[in-house]
Amino acid sequence: SDRLRAATSCPAQSSRPRASLPPRCLSSESQATVMMDDADGMGPSKGSSPLIDDARPSDGRMSTADSTKNTIISAVSNLSTAYNLTVINVVHVFVENQYCGGDQCGNEVDAASTSCLVGAILGQLTFGYVGDLLGRGPALRLSMALSIFGALVSAFAVPINSDPASIFIFLAISRFVLGVGVGGVYPLSATIAAESSDKAARGRSSALVFSMQGVANLMVPLIAMLFLTMTDEDDWESWVDKDGNFSGLSWRLALGFGAIPGLLIAPFKTAETKKPPAPAAEATSQRTTSSSA
Repeated sequence: SDRLRAATSCPAQSSRPRASLPPRCLSSESQATVMMDDADGMGPSKGSSPLIDDARPSDGRMSTADSTKNTIISAVSNLSTAYNLTVINVVHVFVENQYCGGDQCGNEVDAASTSCLVGAILGQLTFGYVGDLLGRGPALRLSMALSIFGALVSAFAVPINSDPASIFIFLAISRFVLGVGVGGVYPLSATIAAESSDKAARGRSSALVFSMQGVANLMVPLIAMLFLTMTDEDDWESWVDKDGNFSGLSWRLALGFGAIPGLLIAPFKTAETKKPPAPAAEATSQRTTSSSA
């Protein structure tokens, strides 16, 4: 009985390397980690625990370069989102002066401003599910495509009937489409940044991504002032051409600029996170393989 007890007992884990312990003496999580190291051909390294590798991302599969690329793509996406949401607050002043003769069409302005927020709510509610169906990367590209489309169409806004104020109806429709894309970026960019980072850098990556919203809020008035100066529309009288019409080039450029961040990251794809099977499932698979052998 003493020999049987000695053969079936497990030695203290502190006295022997964990990788050299029999499988029955390891927890299911430890067995899964050792199996991953063996499959990678790494094995335990000297002077460090074979079960812990802080240099790896939390999912164990994504390189540092891919993690950094995903974080940058998410940050630029959020920059585009905040810019497109905020720019209408400056642009509608120009459009009112051009098509309404001043602050004369408040209801139409409210409709154009609110439609983007309504679209953003819809995008937030739906694109998390879309990300689960298509994958985080493809869903983010789809939401950015809607943002680019909405921003570019808004830049070419014109009155849709004889009433000049109807230009705000055009803006309301185009910015609703933009809002759906903007709303989709919020959950997707946060998820991609978090899943792509290791545990130590996860909070820092998420903070970097969402700090781009503040940067965009600062950019909006600066970009608007830049386009006003470039087009010589900082002087109200210069807005009128020889036929008595307004060019309005500055506010169209400000709206169209919202598509630039999305176009810059369009050629790049996010690296998908591939999570390993659950430890319990791997442990069960190992016991099945051992039994069959």
